[in-house]
Order: sequence, then C-alpha cells, then structure tokens
Amino acid sequence: MKRKRRALSASGGGTQITELYGGMEVLLYHPDRSDRWVPDVLIGTSAGAILVFLYLMGLFLKRKPQVLSFTAAGFFGVQPVNSRGVPTLSAIVRQLCGKKGLGTMEGLEDKLKQYVTKERFTKYVNAYGAPDCYVSMVNLLTGEIVRPNLKYCLYEDAIKYVVASATIPAYTQGFSLNYAGEDMYLVDGGVLEHNGGAWLAEKYRPVQHYSLYSRAEAIVPRDKAKKLKTTLDDLERTIDLQSKGISVGNAEKELVMWEKYNVAGTQVFFPEDLPSVYTTDQELLTNLYEEGKKVMASTLHL
Repeated sequence: MKRKRRALSASGGGTQITELYGGMEVLLYHPDRSDRWVPDVLIGTSAGAILVFLYLMGLFLKRKPQVLSFTAAGFFGVQPVNSRGVPTLSAIVRQLCGKKGLGTMEGLEDKLKQYVTKERFTKYVNAYGAPDCYVSMVNLLTGEIVRPNLKYCLYEDAIKYVVASATIPAYTQGFSLNYAGEDMYLVDGGVLEHNGGAWLAEKYRPVQHYSLYSRAEAIVPRDKAKKLKTTLDDLERTIDLQSKGISVGNAEKELVMWEKYNVAGTQVFFPEDLPSVYTTDQELLTNLYEEGKKVMASTLHL
C-alpha cells in the first residue's frame, strides 16, 4: 500500500463535538497557515465520525451553525433523557414495551441525509484520489471493532454507519445491519475505541498524523459522588470512566505505532469536561468551540 502523507483521527466526545469542531476548523481552514493542511486518510469515532464525514463531503464549514447549536430534538428520534438527565416519558414507554435503548437516533440520520445528498456522496466515491475515510463502530454481538471505509460503501449504508458510530448503547438503540455478509448489531465505537489513530497509523504508516482527543492529557479524579443520584447517573459516570481508560490506552498504542513507523505525529487534547454526555446548554457549547480553537492554535503556534 502506498504510504499516505497526512492522516487525521478524531475521537468521540458526545456534545463535546463543538470543541473538536473548533480544533479541526483551525487545523484544516485557519487563514494564517502558510499552506492548507489536507488529510488524505481519516478515521472518526462517534462525534469524531460525524465531523470527518462532514469534512469528507465538503460541508464542514457550511454546517458549522448546526454543529454549534446542537439540540436534542435535532439529534434524536426518541429523546432518551431530558435536560436534567431524567428519562423522558417516551423512553420509559420504550422500556415497558421491551425495546432496546431509551431513545433512538432518527434525528441525526435524517439530518445527515438532508445535508449529504446521494449525488454528493456518489461524487466523493467516484472522485480520483479522494481521501479514504473510516468510522469506528462496535458489533455488540461479538465485541469486535468494525471500521468500514466509507469510500467503498453504498450511500444508505454510509449514513447508517456514521450514526451507528455515535449510538451510545443503553441510551439509544443500535443498528441491526449486515456488513460484509455478517449480521451485526452496531453501536458507538467508543465502547472499545475512543480514537482509532493507532489502527490508522499501523495500516497506512502516514508521514504526518494529527490525532484529536476530547479529554485532558492527564486524567485526574473528579468528585462527582454528590451528583450520583439515579441509576442513569451511575451509568453515565461508568461510561465516562471507561471511555477515559480506553482513550489512554489508545493514545499509548498510537505513540508506539508512530515510533515504529517513523510518523511525525501530534496528539491534541481538548480538556474541557461536560456535565452530561448530552449537554445542550448553548453558552457552554459555544465556549467549548472557542476553547477548541485556542487549543489547536496553541498547538500550531498560530
């Protein structure tokens, strides 16, 4: 395989997507850069999958207002929890009916289909030299990581893979799909892989690699005991701790791959923590965006 020049990997992060967006915006489009940095291979997990997909489709800047003004109504079909983290009535009804997940993700799926037409996606697939782009998911039936290359996917499948990558199990229903001839139940890639940079580095051995993490570089304990009032509080805190542990392992393996294959790699950490994985406070989301820009500008010495 011909060695790719520039790789970009973006982690998951819930509605911390606005901070990741700010960082990617500076990396990919900052006017003060002497030359535009253009990746030719990408991988995204969860929130990162949404962002790399928008970039791939040439919609990253055009859809900035929608990314920064995240709302539950625009993301979910059935909203799993309200603004206080309490299950909605619809979520409770789903559980009484024996359905998977407190909520569903039709909102995101519909939005992506609205933004990315079949014609636009087909143009990407047929474009000579278009970047390879992977999204990270987990097949919950087998516990395996699944990473389809969107360049070789059908339009409908590509949309579902991006949404599946952002589907947190228990909170939202996953996707029962057939991939590569195998029946799978696909959920958020962050269950096993917060950032797919190590895998990408080993597969492509890029010359240069930027890897974005929606967490602080050094994990420090936080006292959240006073907020653990419900079962969902316990679940969210458990997911948060597991995600950070997985992320640390991903970053360590990535450094090993970079050294092994002589990759000029840069890990960028966006340290702001969210009070909830589905936070929709507009002021907070805007502040996260600005913080993301500052972190990347400092990294690039802009």
